[in-house]
Amino acid sequence: MRSQHQSKAMALKILAAKLRDSAGQHARNERDAARKEQCGSGMRGDKIRTYRTQDDRVTDHRSGKTWALKKWVRGDWE
Repeated sequence: MRSQHQSKAMALKILAAKLRDSAGQHARNERDAARKEQCGSGMRGDKIRTYRTQDDRVTDHRSGKTWALKKWVRGDWE
């Protein structure tokens, strides 16, 4: 049979382990969220540029600018 002190010590060990697990999970969630924000979803809306050869244009989605494809290839970006 256990004494009250043994039961309390065991309960405190279990509580400490649960708190460590909870803190670790919280840190993992924050790290995962930061990674996801940096990487993006990989979906179509995450594109930086669209090259449209049929229409002879390049569109930069970050700045919203569009260039003629042939000029852009030559380096006439401004």
